[in-house]
Amino acid sequence: MHSVSVRVRAWLERMLADPFDQASSDAELDALYARYPNNATLVRERAALTCVGGGD
Repeated sequence: MHSVSVRVRAWLERMLADPFDQASSDAELDALYARYPNNATLVRERAALTCVGGGD
């Protein structure tokens, strides 16, 4: 399996393992926003994976 597929699958399995809880989700988001000064920093430091546009 391609490494990106492995990472996406692992992320999905983690998400599916726990039932959704709005209060927990809100608390986690609040903590992330408090820790990271902007979205770019959050994505750069916490994203499970990112895509970069390619050239020709």
